[in-house]
Amino acid sequence: MVVKSLPIDDMNTIVFAIRGTQSFIDWAVNVHTAPTSPSGFLDDPSNCCHSGFLSVSRKMAATVAERLRNLLEEDPSRMSYSLVLTGHSAGGAVASLLYLHMLSESPAVQSELTHLRGCFRHIHCVTFGAPPISLRPLQPSPAALRSKSLFFAFINEGDPVARADKGYFLSLLDLYVSPAPGSMLTLYDRKKQHAPILWRTPASTLALAGRLIVLRPREQWS
Repeated sequence: MVVKSLPIDDMNTIVFAIRGTQSFIDWAVNVHTAPTSPSGFLDDPSNCCHSGFLSVSRKMAATVAERLRNLLEEDPSRMSYSLVLTGHSAGGAVASLLYLHMLSESPAVQSELTHLRGCFRHIHCVTFGAPPISLRPLQPSPAALRSKSLFFAFINEGDPVARADKGYFLSLLDLYVSPAPGSMLTLYDRKKQHAPILWRTPASTLALAGRLIVLRPREQWS
């Protein structure tokens, strides 16, 4: 993962952005969807998470903590700032996991990053087009919500990444290689002459994290 931190001193905020999918190696992480326990990383060890994103988040925690410490040492007044974790696509998934890790309250969850939890006025997370990451929707603890912590996930309507689990991708692949109903290809294949006009997508196996905000074109509001 590639990260960028930016202190916005005139707004009393530090923005920590995590890059989304850009290379073949990134996609290799994305396809490791087998759910695994976040034991020792999140408050809810029984709520299994996307193994690829969870592995990256675990490895990044120390790096993120080091960068945040450097920003605070540069200017101790930043301890009164708000921290915003953000990212697009796969970067949003990792930002969500790091955010929830940082706000974890279980004694079993301890790291250099959780020790910085009290160094900021507020800790927020805002993601864009992030894929699903857990069996059950992940939310911050009640104490974090009472502290006015915001956790928003923005999604463009129709974005396939928001449904990017294994069954959904396999369904899209089948759709891609199937001829359109009524096309010339179906005339020579009896099995495909009765291809469905409506394509049924499988049920979701993983859930999105945060409070979902779906964006759609203005002309569709009515």
